[in-house]
Amino acid sequence: MLVTFQQILLLEMEGVWDQCKVHNKKKELICLADNTLVCYDCVVFGDHKGHQMKKLSDFQDAVKSKKSELQSIENKLTKGFRGLRNSLIEWRKKVCFDVQQRFQRLHMILSMKENESFQG
Repeated sequence: MLVTFQQILLLEMEGVWDQCKVHNKKKELICLADNTLVCYDCVVFGDHKGHQMKKLSDFQDAVKSKKSELQSIENKLTKGFRGLRNSLIEWRKKVCFDVQQRFQRLHMILSMKENESFQG
């Protein structure tokens, strides 16, 4: 079953156990037309009559699977960013070391030239 990110957010934000404010009954369906959690009376008597519906229970496994997939992607990205950060830190250290070495060489050459000019 294809679950959209919006449907996952809907389930997370509204929750499965919320009561319908119109009919004061448990919301057990998701209206696919409106991406809204609804009760059975909303489907039979209310604004969602004739809309395509799915049971919330049908989404539970799909949502768990999608959340697991997203968590895996997040973990890979976090690991990749840490590796990139560490690489950048090492590269910065190397560049700083190289700059210091070149500065020391230039300083040594300038000192030698200064000594030569005073001796000559």
